[in-house]
Amino acid sequence: MIQIICKSEAYTYNTYHMMKAFYPSEEISCQTEEKASNYVTVKLPKEQKEEVLQIKEEQICATADEREKKYQIDIQLYDLLKEKTGRELAWGILTGVRPTKIAMQELETGRKEEDFIPWFTEEFRVRKDKAYLAWEIANREKQLLVRLDYEALKARRIERDITQKELAAATGVGINTIKQLETGRSCTELDNLQKICDELDLELDQIYHPDFHNTK
Repeated sequence: MIQIICKSEAYTYNTYHMMKAFYPSEEISCQTEEKASNYVTVKLPKEQKEEVLQIKEEQICATADEREKKYQIDIQLYDLLKEKTGRELAWGILTGVRPTKIAMQELETGRKEEDFIPWFTEEFRVRKDKAYLAWEIANREKQLLVRLDYEALKARRIERDITQKELAAATGVGINTIKQLETGRSCTELDNLQKICDELDLELDQIYHPDFHNTK
């Protein structure tokens, strides 16, 4: 059995799922000990050459906020496991995150493919072929999203007598995203758009711009 001890509950999810990805057939236990001396301690089965992997406090930037700490822990643990097992994970440290979401965000900032690929592979340890795939899917989604009639989306919301705040609460999509969508100033993920359409009882086909239908 692999035993994981984390200093905070905040580190357990990613640590557990990363260990499961590297050791899919092993049973894994995970516990939190606030007084633990390390951020993360992993005790491997005795038949493994090295029994303990540690992410010590001095290995993490003391001034980092909680989000940055989690990132640094993930990166260091991934690198340790990659070195120990000789394996790499296709999507690197991305656990519980849709890779295309990151690609879409970077696309929206104006980042180019030649900059995105090396950044994505280094920042998240994503395999290069998967980085290209995430970028390709993000571009496909953007091409689809820019052809939508967002004024029709706003009109439907008003027709249903739903405020932007209420729509955000019901869908889990940020209110700023909804505001930008309705003015056509920003794209979003198809997943988010689908949630909005579901709440407004709309099909995606109903909000395609007429010019798009005419060119199909």
